[in-house]
Amino acid sequence: PSWTLSMIAAVSRQLSQLYAHAYLYQAYQPTYSSGHYAFMFASDDVHPMRHPIDWRAYADKRMQLHYHTPDVHYAAFALPAFADAVVQRNSRVSLADGFETRRRQEHSAQEGPGDDGEGE
Repeated sequence: PSWTLSMIAAVSRQLSQLYAHAYLYQAYQPTYSSGHYAFMFASDDVHPMRHPIDWRAYADKRMQLHYHTPDVHYAAFALPAFADAVVQRNSRVSLADGFETRRRQEHSAQEGPGDDGEGE
């Protein structure tokens, strides 16, 4: 994929000044000529890694998706080092704490309430 780093820098800087949460993310988009596309997520209320997503409701819809999964959703926010460095230099926000929050949430959800992880 090609990255226009000057555009990433400018947009990251502008959106992080306007919104509490402004993050670059990427996706494979087969209809786009290179297949790779980058987007910006911006919100004052929703943090893309800390805001809970009801994945059970998502699963209950029984959508026959061939690409999107919860892991692909979160992985879209993991950037190559060179792109992340540009965002960090030009933005006041970081996703690092969001990834750690997600890991803790998943660990808690896997254990369940009162589950010590030992099984029966």
